[in-house]
Amino acid sequence: MRKRIIAVLALLCVLIFIVGCKSKQSPPQVGVINESSVAVSKDKTINETTDFYTIKAVYPVDSRDKNNLVENYIKSEVEKRKTDWKIGGELYKKEQEYSKKYPDRPKYQYEYEIEYKKYECAKLNAVSYLFTTYEFTGGPHGSSVVKSFTFDENGIVDISQILNLNESSEIAISKLLKAKLKESLDESTDDTMITNGLGLNYVNDDGTLDKLQLEKDNFQFMNNFANFSLLDEGIKFDFDQYQVGPGAAGVQEATIPWAELKSYLQPNIADKLK
Repeated sequence: MRKRIIAVLALLCVLIFIVGCKSKQSPPQVGVINESSVAVSKDKTINETTDFYTIKAVYPVDSRDKNNLVENYIKSEVEKRKTDWKIGGELYKKEQEYSKKYPDRPKYQYEYEIEYKKYECAKLNAVSYLFTTYEFTGGPHGSSVVKSFTFDENGIVDISQILNLNESSEIAISKLLKAKLKESLDESTDDTMITNGLGLNYVNDDGTLDKLQLEKDNFQFMNNFANFSLLDEGIKFDFDQYQVGPGAAGVQEATIPWAELKSYLQPNIADKLK
């Protein structure tokens, strides 16, 4: 009896070993996510302080960013400030002279800070990163600008891959943006600032363009769509401080729902959104 129990236990051990080996060698099942195919994103930080300046930057390193566009952009902008603001440089010497000339002036540091927000669009399998940069080099207050990057599984996504842009559609979408901005700015709304900021002042009453003035001022409607984020509900467009509103209002944003953009979508995008 005892020998029989030992034999059974030995057989069980062999079976467990065989099953374990097979499970390790089994290919991924259909419908099971392969971890190697999942986008990976992690944050990196830059933090540097001297007697003259403070620089802080937080940015993601995303596996969909195949050419390291985000990291190259952040490092380039940071290095430019470090070079311009270096101890012993021209700006540093000027500030030292001002301090001697006006000894009662409060001492301050130059500031440069980059933060970001992440937006995802499951419908298009895309992710957008919006960077807001604050810079202070004296005066009553600093200024803020925006920069966005959008990626899908193939890499960087350009707005022309989403919208069918031409002279007519660029003006039409800019008019949609004006309406959305007037809603979001509310009491801070300055119709003239929005109109001029979006280039709609170049559109005549009959719908034609004042191309002579447009070319003279070197304005391009495409710039209205430079900073965008893809959302499940639509496209969010962001604008630098002062571009479409008063400085006190800061950077501005406007989201246009997909339904309102239907006439301007690229065919493959329209299909994915059905």
